[in-house]
Amino acid sequence: MTRCPTCAAPCVEGATYCPFCGNKIETEQKVETYRCWIHKNRFAPYRCEVCGKLICKECRYEHSSRPICKVCYISVILPKRVVTMFQQHVTIRESNSAGGVGIILLKDGGKTEPTLYRGGDL
Repeated sequence: MTRCPTCAAPCVEGATYCPFCGNKIETEQKVETYRCWIHKNRFAPYRCEVCGKLICKECRYEHSSRPICKVCYISVILPKRVVTMFQQHVTIRESNSAGGVGIILLKDGGKTEPTLYRGGDL
């Protein structure tokens, strides 16, 4: 519960005028402090493009010329890059779906080497 700065009467939270004296109550505007959410004592000039949190220079990774925090880079961007790299270098073809046997074709300098695997081998 807040108090009126003029008459010190109790007022409801968020009230713009005092119910007793009618004076306007100044509300404190929330000032955003530019501090890194990982390093609380550092200035944060960047905002992560994935999660929107403020980040310092040390926590900043650049992906497609956009600032991204360490956590988003490790949890969002890095897995996508690994899957893309895997898809570029490996092709999986199912030859017997009932038995779980398939063929992996490894792309190596234009040569593909077929390798058999069983369902639990990967």
